[in-house]
Amino acid sequence: MIFRTQIDIDEIKNIFKDAKNTTEPNKKIIREKLYNKLNDTYSLLKESNIKQLHFHLPNNESFLRFHRPYKFGDDLTKIRETVKYVNENKKPIFGFEEGRIYNGYRFVFPLSYKNEYIGSVEISFSTIAMTTEMIKNFNVVSKFLISKDIVKEKVFKSEKNNYSQSLFEDFLYETKIANTIRHFNKNNEIATASNKTKKILKQNAMSIHSFSLYDEASKSIMTFIKVINPVTNKVSGILTIRSDNHYVASQTTNFYLLLIGATITILFSLVFIYKSINEKKILNELVDEKTNILTKINRELEESEYVLEILNENLEQKVDERTKELKLANENLKLFIDTQDSIVILTDGEELNFANKKFFEFFGFEDLENFNKYHNCICEYFIENDRFFHLGKLKEDENWVSVLETLGHSQRVVSLMRSDFKVHALSVTINKFNENLKIITFTDISQTMLGYIKLEEKTIHDKLTDAYNREYFEQNYKRHINQFKNDGYKFGLALLDIDHFKLVNDTYGHDMGDEILIKFVKIIEEYSRKDDILIRWGGEEFIMILKVNSKKDLEKALEHIRKVLEIQKYGIVGQKTCSIGGTIFKDDEDIKETIKRADTAVYEAKETGRNKVVISI
Repeated sequence: MIFRTQIDIDEIKNIFKDAKNTTEPNKKIIREKLYNKLNDTYSLLKESNIKQLHFHLPNNESFLRFHRPYKFGDDLTKIRETVKYVNENKKPIFGFEEGRIYNGYRFVFPLSYKNEYIGSVEISFSTIAMTTEMIKNFNVVSKFLISKDIVKEKVFKSEKNNYSQSLFEDFLYETKIANTIRHFNKNNEIATASNKTKKILKQNAMSIHSFSLYDEASKSIMTFIKVINPVTNKVSGILTIRSDNHYVASQTTNFYLLLIGATITILFSLVFIYKSINEKKILNELVDEKTNILTKINRELEESEYVLEILNENLEQKVDERTKELKLANENLKLFIDTQDSIVILTDGEELNFANKKFFEFFGFEDLENFNKYHNCICEYFIENDRFFHLGKLKEDENWVSVLETLGHSQRVVSLMRSDFKVHALSVTINKFNENLKIITFTDISQTMLGYIKLEEKTIHDKLTDAYNREYFEQNYKRHINQFKNDGYKFGLALLDIDHFKLVNDTYGHDMGDEILIKFVKIIEEYSRKDDILIRWGGEEFIMILKVNSKKDLEKALEHIRKVLEIQKYGIVGQKTCSIGGTIFKDDEDIKETIKRADTAVYEAKETGRNKVVISI
C-alpha cells in the first residue's frame, strides 16, 4: 500500500525518471527534490519501524538512501541480490536480505514511467523491528544473528561498529537490540549457552532447517530459526529465541535424585542380603523392601504423568488464547482491508472467495452470498473496449488472472460499470496469496485515464480536419489487417487526391483551401460506410482504409465516394473532383508496397483525365 499510494505515482516518478541518464550535478538536484518530496512520508514510516526507503538506478547504483542520504553512488550489484534481480527481471521481490548498513525484510519494486524503465525502490523494516515484536508480544528474549563473513563482505567499514560479537563465535548481532531487550526488562540478551548448544548450532548453521533444543547452561528452550535470502536461497542469518523453562530442569533434577536414592537403597539391600543370606525372614523383608521401592517409583511416575497432564491442559489453554488472538487479528485485518478505497478480492480466477466493503459498494450487493446468486466472477463486469483488458482478448480455456499477470503494468487496466451505471477505469494489481488464490486490487484511475484518452485523441487526429493522421495509421494498420482477416475480409487501401487543389490556394488563398479540406472530410465521413476510416496523409492527399470482400467490392465503395464528391459545391470555388487509386493488401507484404501500389494507381487516374477510380491489385 505504501508503494502503490506514495511511490508508484506520476508525481514521484516524474522527478526520478531523469536520474539514470544525467551528470552528477543534475543527480544531486534530483536527489534533493526526491528527498524533500518524501521526507515527511519517511518520518511517518520510521514511526512504524519501517526503517529503509532506498531508490536505485537501473544499473544497480544506489541513488538515495533516506536513512543515510549522504551515502550514494555505490554499486550494489554484488552486494544486494534483490536489487539486481528486480532491475534485471522488472519484477518485484520480497524477503530477507543483508545490506551495506543494516539487514532487513525487504520489499523491492520496479519503477516505470510512460513505458520506460527508470529504476527500482526498496521499502523495508529492520531485524530489530522483528525481534522487538517477538520480545514485546511473546515474553521471550530474541536476537537476530548474522554471519561474520557476510558482515565482513557487505557492510560499509564505517558501519561495522553497529555489530557486536554474540555467544556463538561465527555470528554477530546488531548492538541496538541489547537496548531493546533492556527496555522490556528482559535479561540482558541470551546470557549463557552450553558448549553443546554452541557445537550443535555450528554444525547446523548453514543448513536450511530450523530447530529447538534445551540448553542446560541457561535452563531454557532455545530456538534457532533460519532466515533465507529469497534470491540465493541460502541461509543469511538466524533468529534466536530463548524461552525460560524451569520444568525441564526440575524434572531432570528429580530424575537424578530418584536414581541416586534407588541406587543407595539397592546397595544397602545387597549388603543386608549378604549378611542374612541364610535367614528366610530377612530375605522376605528384603523382597518386601524391594517391592516398596518399586511401588514408590511407580508412584513417582504416576505423579510425573499427573504433572504432564496439567502441563498439557495449560498448553491447550494457551493454544485457545492464541487462537482467539489470531481471530481478533483476522478481524482487524478485514477491518483494515474494508477501509481501503480500492476494490480488494481473493480469487482463483473462477470463484470469488473474499471481497472488501468497497467491492459491495461499487456493484451494489449486500454480501458475497448475494453476489454469487447472480454471478460467478468479477470478470463478467469487464466492458469490451479496445483500450482496456476484457474477456474478448482471451483464447479458449485461458484464465483471465493468469493472462493479466503476463501483461505490463500499463496494460493491466479494465473498464467496469458501477451500480449507478457510471463507467470507471481501474488499474489491476495481482499478488500471490497461496498456491491457488490471488489477492487482486482494483484501483480507480478514471480521471487519469480520461486525461490520457483525451491526449491520445489529440495525437492521432489532424488538427485542421479532425480526420485521423499518419500517427494513427502507423499505430493501428496492423491491428486492422488482423481484425479484417479474422472477420473473413480483406484490407482495402485507397489514396484520394483532390484535383487541381493548388489552383484553389493560388487563386483564393489558403484559408479557402482549408475550408475545402474540412468540408471534404465531413462529406466522406457522412457518406462512407461505418467501418471505413479516413486519414489525412498530407496536403490535399488522403488515405482510406476499407473492409472489403473483393476487388469489385472495393471499386464499388470508392466509386460511390467519387460520385458523392463530384456533385458537392464549395462556395465561390464551385465543384471539386477527386482522383482515387485503390488496392488490396497482400498477405505478409510490407505496408509500404501496398501504399506504393495505391500511389501508382492514383497517378494513373490523374494522367488519364482525373475524377476517376483506378484499382491496382
